[in-house]
Amino acid sequence: MQIVKAQALVLHSLKFKETDLIVKLYVKDYGVCSYLVKGVLKTKRGKFRASMFMLGSFLEIDATHKKKSELHYLKEVRIASFYNSLHTNVIKSMVLTFTSELTGHLLPSQQPDASYFSFLIESYKWLDTHDKISAFLLFFLIKQTHFLGCYPSTLELENMPFLEAIQDLCVPDHLEYWQQLLKADYTTLECIYIPKAHRSAMIEQVLKYYQKQIPDFKIPKSLKVMQGVF
Repeated sequence: MQIVKAQALVLHSLKFKETDLIVKLYVKDYGVCSYLVKGVLKTKRGKFRASMFMLGSFLEIDATHKKKSELHYLKEVRIASFYNSLHTNVIKSMVLTFTSELTGHLLPSQQPDASYFSFLIESYKWLDTHDKISAFLLFFLIKQTHFLGCYPSTLELENMPFLEAIQDLCVPDHLEYWQQLLKADYTTLECIYIPKAHRSAMIEQVLKYYQKQIPDFKIPKSLKVMQGVF
């Protein structure tokens, strides 16, 4: 048995039996881990509350990991940083649902990556604290490819091999937006506005890029619902 103290990000939670949750966390130093949280749905007086395990929650955990077990146990949980609007704003909440589903599918178990973890935390904090978010999801999808080993560089975009490799990803009407996104960071992202008609098509195009680059990649089921509001 191993005692674990680490930062973690909630990727998914699932009701188990009548009063328990199985929670999938991306743990900074240990990768993707699942935990059984007993009795959390039964009472509000216990050590844990269901609200702690909302999608994207940034936690500090004390846990016990059992060797050769896929399900571990939490001893203590603390909210490392509270959000103001991420879970209450409908649009932000749907974007969070989509990115959490996507990230959960892409992350292999037991593969920690401190840089990727920091990127996810930074991304959700940015989304929580900004209102002009039309470019957020596309920026997130592009930057995430850096951690997946298939990040397109600005040079490739300008010199066309990237366009040829992904065929319809950068149609002429979208080229300027892609160039802005590839050069952006979270200090400049709010200045980029992408109209919804272009944004929806570009999201589908970049997901096609994922399908070409990542074996067995599946489009998240939450895509259509999210596009209905974003």
